[in-house]
Amino acid sequence: VQRVERDLNTAAGREQERQHTLDARTVDRMTVVEAHVLVFLLAMFFFACRIPNAVVDNYYFRKLMVGLRPAFEKWLPHRTALSTTHLDKVYEETGLNTRARLNAVPCGSTLGLDGKTDVKGRGTVNVTEMKPGVCTYVTTAYPGATKEHTGEYHANLVEETIADRSSDFIALCADNTGNMKSMFELLMIVFPKLFLVGCCV
Repeated sequence: VQRVERDLNTAAGREQERQHTLDARTVDRMTVVEAHVLVFLLAMFFFACRIPNAVVDNYYFRKLMVGLRPAFEKWLPHRTALSTTHLDKVYEETGLNTRARLNAVPCGSTLGLDGKTDVKGRGTVNVTEMKPGVCTYVTTAYPGATKEHTGEYHANLVEETIADRSSDFIALCADNTGNMKSMFELLMIVFPKLFLVGCCV
């Protein structure tokens, strides 16, 4: 019993000492602009590192944030805001940065299609946009159980992806499977100026 009491007193003493150290600091202030910047960086950190949104509501995480910047406490977003409002802001800025990098390369883009099976056993098609030195992710399509990986399906996917920007693309690269070759035949009619090339690896 005495040992338990001693350990509890020691733990409580250490906690009080840590809190005293934080309380002894000068008053921390934060402008609205600074708070918005920190919230954006926090959201970018969560999404880029694939950290579950629920972590932002974790008691110890929030305690750490307040320990680092006490004035940030009232600005700390909760899970819902992080996964909606702030995710939208990060997504928008990422899109702008991606487009700026692509536009900085003075040539047309190449669209890439790559079919694969994901970890859940689902058939997927990953779409990328590329220029020399820049390769960006566009989207992932899931044909699903009712849609086969046919050439027609892939051709429609390409048309939907570049419909409003067809003049920006000079080539399409895909693997050498039969359905991709069938897609090439269909796209030759829709985009006669698009250079169609199979995988060379």
